[in-house]
Amino acid sequence: MPLWNWFVDPSSDRGLHLASTDVSEWIFTPYSELATMTRRSAWQLREAGVTAGDVVAVARSAGPEFVADFFGALLIGATPAPVAPPVALGEENRYLKKARQVFVSAGARVVTGTETVGRRLRPIADELSVRILTDTTAATPLSDAGPQTPEIALIQHSSGSTTAPKGVRIPFRSLQASVTAMRHWLELETTDSFSTWLPMHHDMGLVGTLLLPLDSGLDIWMMRPEQFVQSPARWVRSFSPGQGTVTATPNLGLAHVVRRMRPADLEGLDLTGWRTAVVGAERIDHDVIRSFTDLLSPCGLRPDVLVPAYGMAEATLAITGRRAGSPMRSVTVDPSSLTMGGAVRVTTDEAVGTTLVSCGEPLDGMSVQLRGEAGEALGDDTLGEIEVSGVSIAAGYTGGTGGSAITADGTLTTGDAGFRHDGELYVVGRLGDSIKQFGRWFFAEDIEQRAAAVSPYPTRTVALVGGLQGRNTAVVLMEREPSPASAQRIGAAVMRHLNDIRVLVLGVPVGTIMRTTSGKPMRRAMWRRLVDDDIETRVWWDSGDPAAVPAGAAETGGRTEPARL
Repeated sequence: MPLWNWFVDPSSDRGLHLASTDVSEWIFTPYSELATMTRRSAWQLREAGVTAGDVVAVARSAGPEFVADFFGALLIGATPAPVAPPVALGEENRYLKKARQVFVSAGARVVTGTETVGRRLRPIADELSVRILTDTTAATPLSDAGPQTPEIALIQHSSGSTTAPKGVRIPFRSLQASVTAMRHWLELETTDSFSTWLPMHHDMGLVGTLLLPLDSGLDIWMMRPEQFVQSPARWVRSFSPGQGTVTATPNLGLAHVVRRMRPADLEGLDLTGWRTAVVGAERIDHDVIRSFTDLLSPCGLRPDVLVPAYGMAEATLAITGRRAGSPMRSVTVDPSSLTMGGAVRVTTDEAVGTTLVSCGEPLDGMSVQLRGEAGEALGDDTLGEIEVSGVSIAAGYTGGTGGSAITADGTLTTGDAGFRHDGELYVVGRLGDSIKQFGRWFFAEDIEQRAAAVSPYPTRTVALVGGLQGRNTAVVLMEREPSPASAQRIGAAVMRHLNDIRVLVLGVPVGTIMRTTSGKPMRRAMWRRLVDDDIETRVWWDSGDPAAVPAGAAETGGRTEPARL
């Protein structure tokens, strides 16, 4: 039972190193102690009436307690369902709404967390008759049970970037198959160690940077997301000799490092031992990859350390990936050729084209097919919807939260558009975050990439697309007010690549841009708020107003005032 090897024969020398509040210290918990903590958690859960088949919501931050509660539930045959701790969501009403959705969809009987978490969850826990368990230090270690293999090993909630979070039911066999395939893909060795800052309630953090190294009994250097936000340099330093060699991160993690690290942070930094960094969770930005490697290559970071990949919660995690140690590949495509079922044209003109990064080939046991709008199979260099099948596909959704993305025969319709080129997968964008005009598809990810490239505030710039006021429209939201010149530059950069689609550059209050706890823009939710006039907006540029200087602006008291939407 490989996922339990660390527990059955726990090491006293390897385990979890948790970043302390002191930026120079790590708190070590060996596997032997993690095993005892797991038995304590299992005893407490059993005493609370949890039995095989029940669901346990785990509302813990990354750390030993999360590991103990997760595996404590499995130890007695229950199914863990990770929940974001309050620090990951911040605002109270939004946190309680998200947590309530998870409790209901998963059918949780018990939730574990700190006393602080328990107090915040009390209103919805009482409403739903969910029992709160906090302190396990006084619990008696369970000694009369060996590791269990519940049919559903995990309820993983999707990020909620397009809809409310969906409870994905991951069978134990799918979880083990995914972990095994990733271990082979990354060619993990006993000398490897992982370093992570990712939240444990998302698939990349949980499966990719916790369960994968646990499966091989490797050391794990773990930061919490808020620690990474405050000090990305600390995460980069965790790849110094004798520490981490492998990690996984979305684009936004790399971009945060590039923005925040200073020359002083690079002094004496040795990254020659950093072996692999899987990059995924969203469409991979070629410019971010290049900026990251340019920044850290003087410290010994090799370009082939970055390993682009594609995955989804419904596939447990990884679907495709570049082989570790192989050079990254990219291709520049002509956006005007992006029609579903049509041939994708490659161009050498980066000023006109869109540069996409290869996400590699399917992992062991997985297969990828591209489908046209009528469901027909497509060949290479043809744009279609990505369809996935294989050993790690989930068993469906909880409580009717998912719809029909997973068919009865185990085929996953992803809702993503992409194409194969030279046998490798290139992801273009979400079909739900796109619009069709004169047979051509326009993707929000593309528009956002072009807007952010010329925006003075790229991390506070998000693109949405849809029908507004009876016309296909691309909207660029900016949480900081641009100058008239920069607004016009952004609008013009976007409009050059669109086909008679209206372009709006809107200023919005700080906090308007909605993101999941993994950092993905919640485009559909923001679009609904925009259409419902639930967002305070100011129009800084409008391609539909030929008199705009910029759009609707009037000089008032020596400064330019934007128009209202």
